[in-house]
Amino acid sequence: MTKQERGFVALVVILAIGARFAAALPFAQLHSDEIGQYMEQAHRLVFGYGVIPWEYRVEMRSWLMPVLLSSPMALGGAVAPDSMAYLILPRILMACCSLSILWAGWRLGRAISPTHGWLALIVAAIWFEYIVFGARTLTEPLATAAILPAAAILLAGEATKRQIIAAGALLALGCIFRFHFGPAVVVIALTALWGRWDRFWPLAAGGLAMAAVSSIVDLAMGQAPFQWIITNVQFNIMNDVASEFGVSPPYGYLTNQLGQWGLWTLPIVGLSTLGARHYPALFAAALVNLALHSLIGHKEYRFVFLTITILILLAAFGSVDLIKRLRPGGARLLPYATVPVWMVASVSLGATEPRSLIWTKFDPTMTLVHQAGKLPSTCGFAFEHREFWTSGGYAALHRNVPVYMERGFDPEAYRKGEVLRAGKAYNSVVGSEALKAILPSSYRALECRATSAERELSAYADGERVCLFHRPGPCEAKGAEQWQVQNIIQKIGR
Repeated sequence: MTKQERGFVALVVILAIGARFAAALPFAQLHSDEIGQYMEQAHRLVFGYGVIPWEYRVEMRSWLMPVLLSSPMALGGAVAPDSMAYLILPRILMACCSLSILWAGWRLGRAISPTHGWLALIVAAIWFEYIVFGARTLTEPLATAAILPAAAILLAGEATKRQIIAAGALLALGCIFRFHFGPAVVVIALTALWGRWDRFWPLAAGGLAMAAVSSIVDLAMGQAPFQWIITNVQFNIMNDVASEFGVSPPYGYLTNQLGQWGLWTLPIVGLSTLGARHYPALFAAALVNLALHSLIGHKEYRFVFLTITILILLAAFGSVDLIKRLRPGGARLLPYATVPVWMVASVSLGATEPRSLIWTKFDPTMTLVHQAGKLPSTCGFAFEHREFWTSGGYAALHRNVPVYMERGFDPEAYRKGEVLRAGKAYNSVVGSEALKAILPSSYRALECRATSAERELSAYADGERVCLFHRPGPCEAKGAEQWQVQNIIQKIGR
């Protein structure tokens, strides 16, 4: 690689870092698991308090992710205790991990041609889904960030013994973060081993080493190694508990992705099919992962992030192939012909609704909750909306006071005294601006923010604002225990 090429790679990487760090700064969430399953549990590890969701009560989650997030969270709390650094640094860590996809695209592409490598690097840096998912504290993008580099090591040219060991560890790590990716990982591993069985032991050694690390974490947290996988399958697959959170038909992911990519869907799918000839194993892994998740009734966008990531990279390869077919010998025109198109596609998709809402979803609400925790006089806190994790939990509040969830302030409930029974237990409330007409006159709105991103989930009415209300005076928690969040979550069972 020439000095000029190294400079260009550095420039693209800096662009990718800047985009991902910018996506990490709004205290937004794509899914409640970011808070409830991971940030809240890391907060419990570091600061000693938080809500325990049902998944951790029945031990169907690995502690590896919360343990991973706890280090940057502890660092942020120690270095800047009065700031949001403890919330931002875990997201920064996720953003840094996501950069591995750039390297994977570069290596996979360079094995085809330098042009394929350049374009894959650029597309991996700018594609909107890579950016927004990369900054999220979710296991699916983290698993993808582990699996793709391993695939690049194993499928793109020769690899040393140490590299194969590292690939084995990364594949195992991807399966630990998201065990549903296991079948796709098997496709990649078997392809890499086919006719090269000398790779088996280094690959197995890396995988077993990572499994040992996960087992140590399980044991340290009082769990039998990998028992959480068995429990997860029992609850979500055999008992179909996951269906309580919504069910979609088998073609649900196809229609969802059509909604995400819009008019770009056909070009992306066509180009990924064209690029698949370079890495049929990756294409097969993407399809296997899509097929497996399509068979499961409960579907979420993030569950097929591995498939999305692979298809976009293959589409990048396919776009190079297409230009070469249309303009043989026109290799110099490739960057000018393809990069602007990919940039337009990414920006046009990421900047228009409903996709534009994901960048700041619930940031206004969680920011106000954090401000409530910073008020010196806050001795109890109440959250209006029925979905507690949209508040950011104790991870956002960052104050060890009782938290109450009224499960919907409304005039009728207030007249019946349902809200008043717990009213003396708190003195800070975050909820819709309409609460101004319901709360006692001693409350005043300290700050209100627009909720444009929340309307997509019907958390608030279109155009409604969310506010932080506060009253002077003490809190009397006696008799209000039934309204505390932990008790309500345990009572409803989920």
